[in-house]
Amino acid sequence: MKFLWLFSRAAFALSTLATVIGLFNVVIVFLAVDSKSALPAGENGVSLFLFEHIRLFTFFFLFYSVAALIGSIGLMKSYSWAISLWSLLFILGIAWSLGAATLELIFVPPSHAEVSASRLRFLNVTQYMVITMGLGSALIEVWLLKKLRSPEVRLALKRISK
Repeated sequence: MKFLWLFSRAAFALSTLATVIGLFNVVIVFLAVDSKSALPAGENGVSLFLFEHIRLFTFFFLFYSVAALIGSIGLMKSYSWAISLWSLLFILGIAWSLGAATLELIFVPPSHAEVSASRLRFLNVTQYMVITMGLGSALIEVWLLKKLRSPEVRLALKRISK
């Protein structure tokens, strides 16, 4: 099936790139970032939480990209467990995308008194872009999850693996 072939190759290329970038991020975060002494002043609670736990998030993204790499290799070799792994990764991605859009809506409204009009316009446009990208990526992941779990993909995987 063309979808399975194309998806597995694209996932392999992107997850390999993400894993290499994730390795560089781990090195940079552990060498250059001291999360306790370099907290940015005047940031909201979500930004401070993310900055305080930057090492945890860096490891999570590295783990996610390595899991995606393993899953894409599994799909290229026609292993049925790879579909389950990718389903889990898509569910995590959907939760992350929707969570980011929700956090952007709830925790980032700028105070009108302390921000200039042009800066406020910029922050509003940025907020709408983050929300749109979060919802858009969640929709794409839902479509890919549905396509990957479809009966024709499972049938094609069974035919290839025999």
